[in-house]
Amino acid sequence: SGSNDLAYAGWRKIGGSVKWSLIVRDGTGWVSAYSSMGPSLNQWYSVELHWVGASANGVGELYVNGQLACSIQGRNTAALGSVDQVRFGLAEVYNCASNTINADCLKTSKTPIGPEASPTPTPGPAIFEDGFESGSFSAWTGTYTSSGEGAAVVNSMPYRGSFSAMFSSNGNGDYE
Repeated sequence: SGSNDLAYAGWRKIGGSVKWSLIVRDGTGWVSAYSSMGPSLNQWYSVELHWVGASANGVGELYVNGQLACSIQGRNTAALGSVDQVRFGLAEVYNCASNTINADCLKTSKTPIGPEASPTPTPGPAIFEDGFESGSFSAWTGTYTSSGEGAAVVNSMPYRGSFSAMFSSNGNGDYE
């Protein structure tokens, strides 16, 4: 999609409560959906963003631990082209306090992956997969952080293996 973002999945504070959030392109605009439940801190989650590009029946779905948290159906998700980049970590941070998250086991695929039910790898065809066991971002084409943001591979708090990625933000906006 060039420099155009197509979908986001993560957390957003809505009406004083933190909710799971899904934001998907609809033509050149955006449409949002939020879960009824919110995440808990200091807990690992298996998160899957399922996106289908189509001019009239495009789909965006957010699964948390294998359960559909929120979805968007019947939208023009193809207007800006195909996916050519995935941002992982704190993809977009605006109007929030400083924060840090750990993430592990990224996998991209053209078919549903399903939940990471246990600390063992999930089989299936992958376009890209990294559990950060190299101890670095060496498998990635590149990392980007804006001013006040950070990204590192650390040997603390892994979901599986010995390493995870740690992302931090000062809360002033932009993305990593």
